[in-house]
Amino acid sequence: MRRKVSRIGPATLMVSLPAKWARAHNIKKGDEVEIEEDGNVLKISTEGGERCERASIDVADLQPMVKRILGALYKAGYSEMEISFSTPKELELIQEVIREEFIGFEITEHRKNSIIAKEVTKTVVEEFDRVLNRMFFIIKQMGIDSEEAIKKMDHQQLEAIALRDKDINKLTDFCRRILNQKVLKGKRNPPMYFIVEQLEKVSDMYRDICQLKIKPETQMMQLFSDANRYFSSFIDLYQDFNLTKMAAFAQERYRLRKIYQNSKTKYPPFLMLTSSMIESIFDMNGPVMANKF
Repeated sequence: MRRKVSRIGPATLMVSLPAKWARAHNIKKGDEVEIEEDGNVLKISTEGGERCERASIDVADLQPMVKRILGALYKAGYSEMEISFSTPKELELIQEVIREEFIGFEITEHRKNSIIAKEVTKTVVEEFDRVLNRMFFIIKQMGIDSEEAIKKMDHQQLEAIALRDKDINKLTDFCRRILNQKVLKGKRNPPMYFIVEQLEKVSDMYRDICQLKIKPETQMMQLFSDANRYFSSFIDLYQDFNLTKMAAFAQERYRLRKIYQNSKTKYPPFLMLTSSMIESIFDMNGPVMANKF
């Protein structure tokens, strides 16, 4: 939308806030808003009264998409959901999703063929960095632990490591919810959204590698070890960005690409997953730069 700039007094310029946005966030005369400069962009945000967006959806006979549909509503930022169903099995799935994946949500009302789920703990934007760092730690540890378990052919431990992906799914959904609801200070939301999506993919690939139950090969394990170090270098790049590190990050990607392109292994699925993981890690370079510049 476009707004015309008006002048008040000799030196003060004024632009009106969109009425729909002001109503949704309960902005009244005399309230304060946060204004952040970002080049030629001004970001206006508020920690004041938040809108209570409500969604109603019927998931009867929508398997296997029920979990994804509910996840989309949560990530979109709705604070109340009325979810209709037709069978006890559908209700069980709905309860499982809300209990295990929706941080801050509880089922507050049960009806014959529907439930009401509400946000009982408000999303706090300051939690974003803490949760993101937690994701970094979990994924990095998945790589370290799975490398050791593969070498020992400890399939039971590999199964346990693969389950950590459920924690990552929960945390990435929470981060995406924040990004759809709030304006992050000092960050650009669209690039951060991409980074969160890629982190979930990397976790998925570690999970899938753990489920392969393969015998270790020297060349294969070396590539996997390199991929683990590559993820660690991404974390370092994100947390302490500079262009020298970015150049080294790109150079390492091309070195690893040559290795996996020329690799021969008895386990093509392992090679495919490890190479895809390396590329997914590298693909975060653009969003990182977009946030740092």
